[in-house]
Formats: sequence, structure tokens, C-alpha cells
Amino acid sequence: MGELNTDRIVITRLATAGAIVVVLFLAGCSSTNAEVAGVVPTPNGPKLFETPQKGAEWARAQGFDLMAQQLDDGTISAEEYEASFVAHNSCLEKTGWTFDAAPAVWNPVDHVKLIRQGVAPQSPDIAGQLLCDEQFDYVDFLFQTTTTPKMDLPLLSAVQSCLEEKNVPYFTGAINLSELVGPDAGSSSSANLIADCVSTQAKRLYPEIPAISIAF
Repeated sequence: MGELNTDRIVITRLATAGAIVVVLFLAGCSSTNAEVAGVVPTPNGPKLFETPQKGAEWARAQGFDLMAQQLDDGTISAEEYEASFVAHNSCLEKTGWTFDAAPAVWNPVDHVKLIRQGVAPQSPDIAGQLLCDEQFDYVDFLFQTTTTPKMDLPLLSAVQSCLEEKNVPYFTGAINLSELVGPDAGSSSSANLIADCVSTQAKRLYPEIPAISIAF
């Protein structure tokens, strides 16, 4: 998979001073604990578990009730993911973050990531942020890895037209960017053209969205 940064594209969550766009997905610096049953330690990512139910047991033991409830049945719905995202934002606010009053919006490129603009504190409470991340990152990971991305139809149509204009080949019948451009597009000579088409058309169709995330 290739991931490209272009204007107004954010592909990771950053905890730095200044205004940023928070795009929460497969990110975070949660600590890991190899002694907890069912935990798979990862050095630079979310705490992972052998099964969602193991994650629920761990979360319940930590007092992370929302996380435990969401993991109990082994799946994360879009409604559960959104609730977890909102709770994560509220948690971060207690550590000094401030967020735009506008609610989070789904990324039109894939509908598996939520976007909301926020400002990190000048003196971040790292321990507090890590605690917030621990309650969200595995829910985030599970939703991202079990949900099929789907691009908004108007954006999909506009991107197809843009690719035609730039003579970039694409596949018909696709429902997301990876299907549209194929599995090797991220490392191809057309990668920048593809990212430019998506970025340009998203800006035109969704001027109110502060950032988008592109991955293919």
C-alpha cells in the first residue's frame, strides 16, 4: 500500500503544538504490556490482542467501560467507532487539546476514517494523551482492518474523469481507491497523478472538509 502526502492531506495523528487536522486511524503511541493475557505487544502502534474479546477483558480490567462494551461482540460498527472517536476527543480535551466546534466528518475517500480539526497544547500532557489513546487505538485498529473502504460516488466519478484526462489507467466497477487504481499503483510512476486527482477533486466537491486521507 502506498500513502502519499499532498496539500491538505493528513495520514497520521500528531501530538505537536499548533493547529493540525486530526485524522484518527491506525495511529497512536500506546504503551504495551506483554504480561497481560491476550496482549500482543507492538513497539510503535496500538496495543493489539489475540481476539477482540481478549481486548474487552483487558479494557474492563482497566476501567475502560466503553471500549469493553464495544469489543464484547468482536466487531466494531460505524456507530460504535464514531462514539469511540468522540470519547477520544473528549479525553484529549482534558489534556489540553481544543477541537473545532464542527463535528467530525467521514473521510469521503474511504469512509473508514473520521476527520476533525484540533489544536494541541503547547505543553502536552503526554501521559494523559497515552491514556486516551489506550482507550481508542485498538477500536480504531479493529474498525480500520475489518471495514471495506468505500469512496463517495460523486468523488469516485470525478476521480475517474481526472484519471482519464491524465491518461492514467484504472479499473471499472471499483468501490474504493485501491480497487480503482490497482494494488501496485502506490509504487508506480502514476502515484503522484493519482493523489493529485483525488486531492483536487475532493477539494472541489468538499470545500468544507479541512483535510482528507489518501491510501492506496
